[in-house]
Amino acid sequence: MKSSPDIATRLDTTLATGAFGDGNLLAADRDTLVAGQSWSLRRPAPVERPASGLEALHRIAERAERDRAGADVSFTSLTEGDGAEGAATDPTCPAPWAEGHRAWFVREWDHARTGALLLVTRQVMDFSGYTGAIDGHAPDHRDGDAVAAGVALLAEALPRTTAHTLPLVRVLCVLRGEIPSMYLTQVPESVFLSDGLLRTHSPLVVGECLLHESLHEKYTLLRLVRRLVRPGQSDTTGPRVLLPWSLTMGERRRFGVNRLLSTLHVYAHLTALHVAVLASAAHRDHHAEARTRLTTNYERGAYLAQALRFPEIAGHLGPDGLRLRDWLTEDVLVPASAAGAADGMSLAPYPTGTWNREDLVSV
Repeated sequence: MKSSPDIATRLDTTLATGAFGDGNLLAADRDTLVAGQSWSLRRPAPVERPASGLEALHRIAERAERDRAGADVSFTSLTEGDGAEGAATDPTCPAPWAEGHRAWFVREWDHARTGALLLVTRQVMDFSGYTGAIDGHAPDHRDGDAVAAGVALLAEALPRTTAHTLPLVRVLCVLRGEIPSMYLTQVPESVFLSDGLLRTHSPLVVGECLLHESLHEKYTLLRLVRRLVRPGQSDTTGPRVLLPWSLTMGERRRFGVNRLLSTLHVYAHLTALHVAVLASAAHRDHHAEARTRLTTNYERGAYLAQALRFPEIAGHLGPDGLRLRDWLTEDVLVPASAAGAADGMSLAPYPTGTWNREDLVSV
């Protein structure tokens, strides 16, 4: 058996290559798609490499306009207030990010551009049933230091994966609210972090949240430029699978095919992250926390991989979706399980022995 450090290096290499892992390839495919959408709408294509945070906010708004064409539910446009902010006014400041990539914090929320962003965020969360308050927060040095520590941990543990995932995000929004972190498809190329997360959690948890939310942007690109689900598939009307661990949180959550695959994509990467942290003596201070989080992420990811093989579910995957499922299972979760065994951990899918198939799958 390979040693755990060898497996961690292999996982990092795997997650940064090929049609699903290479962030540069996905970004190029995304920009080709956006350029085509812009041409069809007779509008200029958004700038590909923003040189400032304000320019990044303009790109995000323009890309959101392209992405939301034909959407079932429309929210306020992120382009509202165009021209009202003043050419020289930039409501952002540089954020510590992966080497060679520029990203920005939102530092002012009373700007026309960021005000529209906060309004859309509240609309989306209200539509989803969230009833808590959401307010913008201007990050200070403590927040910047927390993000820098999280990014540094990611870059040390999974350097290639970090370099192929975080650069897909351009803007970091720090909010005052109960949700530690989130990503909204209606606000592309952006992630949301809470001030509470940044001020009360370890660099490992902050780094995990940054990777988690950035992976949602990566998956959104995969959904745009890869054939992940069959034509016409809908998570609203299609089959759904119970997430049994949600019952321990006082709710009953069921996910459709696309969301199952998206969630597997996240949990497989987070599993690899914790394997890499445990393989490094440099992260010894985080080992106890990483062991706990590895167990949780692996058991959920492995359960989702099984669920995506249920006949009622697998038939709704597209050819690339089937390959993505198998890649995450065979090239990430299986070697991660071997790495856990080498460290004396018995990793297994979330136990479902008390449920029948009819309890887990609703058609």
